[in-house]
Amino acid sequence: MNKLIKYIQCGALAITLLLTSCFQDGLDECADPNNNYSYIKFLYKYNTAFVDKFHLEVSKIDVFLFDDQDVYIQKLTDQTPDGTPFGEKYYMGLPEAYKDARRFVAFGGLYEDQIISSSMVPKQSTLNDLYAQLSPRTNNVLNRQIHPLFHGSTAQQQTSLNKNDTTTIELTKDYYTVRIVLQPINDELKVNVEDFYFVLESANGKYDAYNNVTSDAATWYYQPYSRKNETGRAIVEMNTLRLMENAGENNRLKVIQLADNNTLLDINLNDYILAFKLDKYGDMPFQEYLDREDEFRVGVFIEKDKDDPKEAKWVATMIEINDWVVRDQDKGRK
Repeated sequence: MNKLIKYIQCGALAITLLLTSCFQDGLDECADPNNNYSYIKFLYKYNTAFVDKFHLEVSKIDVFLFDDQDVYIQKLTDQTPDGTPFGEKYYMGLPEAYKDARRFVAFGGLYEDQIISSSMVPKQSTLNDLYAQLSPRTNNVLNRQIHPLFHGSTAQQQTSLNKNDTTTIELTKDYYTVRIVLQPINDELKVNVEDFYFVLESANGKYDAYNNVTSDAATWYYQPYSRKNETGRAIVEMNTLRLMENAGENNRLKVIQLADNNTLLDINLNDYILAFKLDKYGDMPFQEYLDREDEFRVGVFIEKDKDDPKEAKWVATMIEINDWVVRDQDKGRK
């Protein structure tokens, strides 16, 4: 009897492992225990490494479903309980009730305290009503670290989904980390991060269903979430959302010395990013390069103003972005 019980237990365990493995590795080799009709797979290969990083970076995903007239049907949401990425085997299940959806729009990273979407009403709202935007903040100042925002969509489909079909949505990352280092030219001189004001100004806090910045997007003021002094340098990091090629002068990076309101740096960030685009990306359109890159390191080399008798004022002499030098400069850069 004991042997029989053990055989039964072992058999049950083997079946459980088989079903689990089948579901994770194949999805169409065995029955889905959640009775989903079809599935959605996500890829994030739109980066400078040209490899899929979805399983490394995305922990919450919202998919908005639309019919053949671009009328809103429903939203599907999934997120990991602990905020870790989904993993390589992740698929989102699509219930049979929504098998007639024709267009899918996905936003990753819609955490309500950081980034929100429009209130969509089934059978009433349309594709043009959908947007995602930064959560309201006083004076549009963002000075905290936020989850990355991702966007992806499918072209309108012509036929209904079949049982066990998989729809693939490729994502674009609408998010950057910007690290700024103030480095004195003379190693004997030191700077204090608290003596400076850092801000990146951009009207890029709201996106439509096509991942375009909306015409009514207000200017946001991205400020550091991290500030520190390190071996005489002042170092800060900040987040910003998607930088657009056609923003022109609206994407401005500023560093101001607080004591006398001296502008140490005030640059059109787009121009400098374009100047540092490596030759291997020479055939890549500028907007694609902006979308594939997600980190920018800006080095500002500074020295004391020789014309200031009190030697209290700093001036920028050289700028780097991602370790490439732009050019020498005698005074504050604009």
